[in-house]
Amino acid sequence: MKIKLFLGLFCMVLQAQDLPDSLTLDEAIAYGLTNNRSIINANRDIQKAKKDRWKTIALGLPQIMD
Repeated sequence: MKIKLFLGLFCMVLQAQDLPDSLTLDEAIAYGLTNNRSIINANRDIQKAKKDRWKTIALGLPQIMD
């Protein structure tokens, strides 16, 4: 029973992936760049660093005005 349930769920997961049958080189590169987890996480780290930098700048601005 557990095996049938597992196989059924596994088949549903495989069908849920909507990948095209063929891609051109440019389409494959674009797909890889938009769906690469390392790149996505690196962009998130960059955005976080920018926010942290602005927080630091904002803390120092009122002291400069005095």
